[in-house]
Amino acid sequence: MLLVFLQSYRTNSFIFTSDNHMQILLLIVETISLGLMREAMSGSSSNANSDQMLTRSLLNSDYMLDFIIGLFPLIHPSQVATLLLAYFNILEECEDPTGKDKRERDAPNLRLCKCARQLRLLAVERLASMPSFARVNFPVSNRMCST
Repeated sequence: MLLVFLQSYRTNSFIFTSDNHMQILLLIVETISLGLMREAMSGSSSNANSDQMLTRSLLNSDYMLDFIIGLFPLIHPSQVATLLLAYFNILEECEDPTGKDKRERDAPNLRLCKCARQLRLLAVERLASMPSFARVNFPVSNRMCST
């Protein structure tokens, strides 16, 4: 992980990573997000097995969230926001991949929607409890820093 920051430059107390490193981090986040959804959907048709796979996927998503949370003190909040946006966009796309009317969903699509929403809810719960998450939502403007 430290190799990612070799070609970065420091401003204030955050590090801006280069575009190449951000592209790599985005690919990692997107790949893991899709893997979490595949894992959540991999259960058989029985409710017990499918719920176990969803629970396993939720536990594994904690590792991904820990990784992103660990980036908060290291890289600029706008870059963390970009990674979080990629994570949430993948889960949102998985929720309704066909663009069907929400009332016309069949059982597999309902399961897909449930898994995506559970993963997003867990991420929101974890992030909302962090004091440093406010920097992502309300970044400090340069005018306030210079006065």
